[in-house]
Amino acid sequence: GLNNINIDMMYGLPKQDLTSLKNDLAIINELKIKHISYYSLILEDKTILSYELKNNLINIPDEDLIADMSDLVIKKLTDFGFERYEISNYAKSNYQSRHNLIYWNKEEYIGVGLGATSYLNHKRWTNTCNISKYINGILDPIIEKLSIEDEKKEFFLMGLRKIDGVNLAEYYNKYHENPILKFNLDKWIKKELLEINDSYLKFTKKGIDLGNIVFEEFI
Repeated sequence: GLNNINIDMMYGLPKQDLTSLKNDLAIINELKIKHISYYSLILEDKTILSYELKNNLINIPDEDLIADMSDLVIKKLTDFGFERYEISNYAKSNYQSRHNLIYWNKEEYIGVGLGATSYLNHKRWTNTCNISKYINGILDPIIEKLSIEDEKKEFFLMGLRKIDGVNLAEYYNKYHENPILKFNLDKWIKKELLEINDSYLKFTKKGIDLGNIVFEEFI
């Protein structure tokens, strides 16, 4: 009886090629799902996959193949009727994730549960990850007070993840300054990684592929 289902998928996996990726996408089309998050594999330190790669126990697709995989995912999901509304997220019409959009729109939220994070009144706090403490009602939160500069950076970090980009007028009304000058964004516009469209600053197609270069400016 469930008719609103999301799945998370990955590409760039060990032994994966375009044929196996096409098979994954064919199955996705058959499932008639409404929302999908599709990520490229990122190897983190101190993980089994990272260890195996460093010791030549596995191979992963090279950058050119991963780029081809990315293009294939975008094309096929578009053909299936999905709209790409965030760098890694696709949805059928009116099925964008309201939960995720709260983060990308820099809205407030309260997290309930073990290790859950909340963001309210310019503060971010995370509940304890110790299950014994949590069961006994000891949240023991880690509290982070965000500075105004942190808020400004996060506004862009989150907003640029959306395909529509960052609302420049909203930023100006909120912080009373020109973000293009503030973050020296004009250089990325000249390099054709960012563009302005109807008061929104967003990634170009080239910019989405090289987005980490821009994101690093805010970290």
